[in-house]
Parts: sequence; C-alpha cells; structure tokens
Amino acid sequence: MKYGALVSSTIEALEELENFEIHGSSYPWGESIRNQIEFIKTHAEDKKNPVKELGDGKTFNYGIISSRNLTSPEEMVLKSKLDCVTENLRNLWED
Repeated sequence: MKYGALVSSTIEALEELENFEIHGSSYPWGESIRNQIEFIKTHAEDKKNPVKELGDGKTFNYGIISSRNLTSPEEMVLKSKLDCVTENLRNLWED
C-alpha cells in the first residue's frame, strides 16, 4: 500500500511537470526534478525504498529546488504534487 501511494504520487508529479514543459515554459531545474522523481518511481515500483537505494550520504533535493523556484499560483500545483511525493516517501523511512 505504501509503495502504491508513492508510485501514484510520482506519476501525478511527473504529469504535472510535463504540463509545464508542454506549455513552453523554460525550467532549467526541471530535468533535475524529473530525474529524481523517476528514480523514486522506479524503485517504488520494485517495492524498494528509494532513500536506501540512493546510497550513503546522498539525498533528494527536489523539495529544496521546488521551494526556491515554484511560487506562482500555477506553479504551486506542481509544488503540491511534489510535496505529496515527499509525504509518501516519508511513510517508507523505516522500510
């Protein structure tokens, strides 16, 4: 169940990120966020904790990137979806 929720939230975040790209907006940080969310999704689909798959000393920084760059009402939709990924990822902290 935890992994399913995480996969669902990553799919929603990736779809929203794609919407930004389709509308022609240039987001230089978009590729970094996409790569991190896809990494999370891939491991969650395999029922592996993405945090543990990163390796020692590494962390996800998509939350920091989104906090610094997503401020308009339209961008807050994407930030909300990324925050949902984070919440679902926290549910796996101990797995």
